[in-house]
Amino acid sequence: MLLKEKIIQYFGEDLFSSRLTILDLGCGFRFPSPSLFAAEGHKAIGVDSLYIVRKPDIREYLRSLRRNKLVETLRFLQLDLMAKRRLYERSLENLSHLVLTHSNFELVVDDVEQLANFSDNSMDLVVSTNVLEHVFTVNKAVEQIYRVLGPGGITAHIIHLFSSLSGSHNPEWQNFARYPAWDHLRSGKFSLPYSHLNRLKTIDYLNAFSNHFSVVHHEYIPYPMSLDYSIDSHILAEIRASFGPVTLDDLVNEKLLVLAAK
Repeated sequence: MLLKEKIIQYFGEDLFSSRLTILDLGCGFRFPSPSLFAAEGHKAIGVDSLYIVRKPDIREYLRSLRRNKLVETLRFLQLDLMAKRRLYERSLENLSHLVLTHSNFELVVDDVEQLANFSDNSMDLVVSTNVLEHVFTVNKAVEQIYRVLGPGGITAHIIHLFSSLSGSHNPEWQNFARYPAWDHLRSGKFSLPYSHLNRLKTIDYLNAFSNHFSVVHHEYIPYPMSLDYSIDSHILAEIRASFGPVTLDDLVNEKLLVLAAK
């Protein structure tokens, strides 16, 4: 898990030698981080705006129907019928050499900008992966992270940059013949109606965290594969005219990692 590796690199391995209370924001329907942290003996809590069905169970699907839309409940049902979540869980177990269960961590429905279910100074570590780019008001979310973290608490986040080649979340973003590189920045033609993207840049995220935390480290995460694209002065000028000032690092890297301490 990249986040944990980076946390250890900058805060030391001893941090995880004692039992931590860890909050994972936007844990998602596979909830990998709470599962892994809990398997290591920590008190892990996953937060999502949806009610997350933990396992194939009629009572779980009924709870999902009451809390979520029908479409989301059917999505859980489809994934479970195809055993995709169980296959994912097994791959996590193989990679981590841990035994994952569904009963040793919490999943809570909450808003990242409010965290109404959590008291002040109640967490040791708050993390998220590919979540903050979907938050309407990141400053509010960071304020809440600061509130729930105890003194000396740590927060770590991986953010999918909107300014990246794939930042529009267009599933066909690599089809450069159909969608020119950075088409969403140059023309603004593509956006997913069901996936809010706040369009923030690296500097915006760093400013949000710096207002409350000591930012210990930040770095760009490149794409895991080579991409056949080009950027010249004309494209760069077009992007900056439409999207505003942006660095080359923001454009050519996929994600941003931020580590901060209270």
